[in-house]
Amino acid sequence: MTIKRILGAVSAFAAGFTMLTVSASAAGTFTFKATGSDWSDATSPITADDTSITVTWENAQASIVNPGYIAYDETGDTAEISLYLESMTVNGEYDIPVGYTLSLPEVDGSAGLPNIWNDLGKADVVFEGDGCGLYGDGGTSITFKVDGTATNIESITYNFGEAPADEPTDEPTDEPTDEPTDDEVQNDSADTGASAGIALAGIALAAAAIVATKKNK
Repeated sequence: MTIKRILGAVSAFAAGFTMLTVSASAAGTFTFKATGSDWSDATSPITADDTSITVTWENAQASIVNPGYIAYDETGDTAEISLYLESMTVNGEYDIPVGYTLSLPEVDGSAGLPNIWNDLGKADVVFEGDGCGLYGDGGTSITFKVDGTATNIESITYNFGEAPADEPTDEPTDEPTDEPTDDEVQNDSADTGASAGIALAGIALAAAAIVATKKNK
């Protein structure tokens, strides 16, 4: 009897341990990846609390095909992350403004930056900074240039921050304006017409009185 209880307790403990392990692994992890022209990925773990991450290639890349995207190692609706990418720093030296929100679950490709497979990544200018930038060639590769000269990419640092607030819209006000309304114009016209009519009537009465006086004489 005692042995059965012990075995039962061990089985319960083992079951609980297994459930805990499955639950922990089901949470998954996020990984940020950028793909070079030789199709090698430079990767880094990424979390929603990161202010910056850096990916580095083992071999310097003459160009890239994907400047970066977020990957998730488990499927499911519980995978959520959203980061506003302010800028990229290439080779630890050259800053390129970005202004792009990366998120999972993704909406309209928001998990990744423009790349050679979409129109933004195929454009002549993908992202551009002061004297440097990433430039597309129509869908084959994206080249990093400094002062117009193609430069190898060794690393990219991704700098995250707060997304700018939406611009406020102009709210209508009830403040009076100097311009008269249509009703005011109509009322003024009516008042002017009435005054003119009274004046003419007064002139007519005065003329009639003069005529009557002359007749009586």
